[in-house]
Amino acid sequence: AAAVLLLACAARAEYCSEAAALEDTDLTSSLFFAVHDGDLARLQALLKADPCAARSRAADGRGPLFWAYEFGFKEMIDLLQAEGADADSTDSAGKRPADLLPASGFQQLPPPPAQEMYAGVLPEELEYEDDEDDFFDYDTEEAHTEL
Repeated sequence: AAAVLLLACAARAEYCSEAAALEDTDLTSSLFFAVHDGDLARLQALLKADPCAARSRAADGRGPLFWAYEFGFKEMIDLLQAEGADADSTDSAGKRPADLLPASGFQQLPPPPAQEMYAGVLPEELEYEDDEDDFFDYDTEEAHTEL
């Protein structure tokens, strides 16, 4: 079973390296912002949606593993390497992902975005109370003109 898994991983790595082009795409932009924002759930979703996402690279030769090192997010680095990101790859300046780790080292991921934090809260509990000073009436969806 281990040999089959090893062959499957090798086949995926070969397929992804052949399919990967150094170009700015919607995928590389989405990956960058997921890493930049420290949004682990979004990064996991992108990796799940595209089996080659961990190995994708932007026009400058950098990809999600480079950015995870640049922002010092160890959890993302581990995830990306488990998904096949190449720690020995180099960018257009000849730097490897680990070369981008800040002198301050690794940092904690930020708290999840608000929409995840409030996922169990009913929408009416979050609605803004309507009063006379509002500029927008949420019930009629019309703007107030009076101050």
